Amino acid sequence: MKKLKIRYFKNFNAIIGFLLSLLGFASVCNSCATDYGVEPDEYGVPYATFKVAGTVESKESSEHLENIRVIFAYQDTAYTDENGNYEVSSIIESLEEAPISFEDVDGAQNGSYRPFDTIVDFGDNEFTGGDGWDKGTAKEDLDVKLDEVE
Repeated sequence: MKKLKIRYFKNFNAIIGFLLSLLGFASVCNSCATDYGVEPDEYGVPYATFKVAGTVESKESSEHLENIRVIFAYQDTAYTDENGNYEVSSIIESLEEAPISFEDVDGAQNGSYRPFDTIVDFGDNEFTGGDGWDKGTAKEDLDVKLDEVE
């Protein structure tokens, strides 16, 4: 019985060694293929960089608003500069629409304004600079006018 166990484990070890050597050879071949310009298969989700830029103004006076918080796609936050300009971007899976929010966070310092939420539509945009799963960058301009709180 003891000889049978030893023989079984020797055969089992030989089979496992053979399978592991095949797996090692396959991974070497895969890395060699990339050296010769053949891309290996990738698994995952296509993604892209989405950018939104614009100006935030007062609806009543058309004055540029400073320190307005801009939140894009629940990920990137920026604040408007002294000229009311902002730019936000997020690297996310490919989509056609993304939410964006504008909120006055400095209180009455430069007037009080109502929050504004909208959807940015990237459906017609061309992507630039993409490669493989990275579809590239899409940019949308969005100028916003905020209502004053009375």
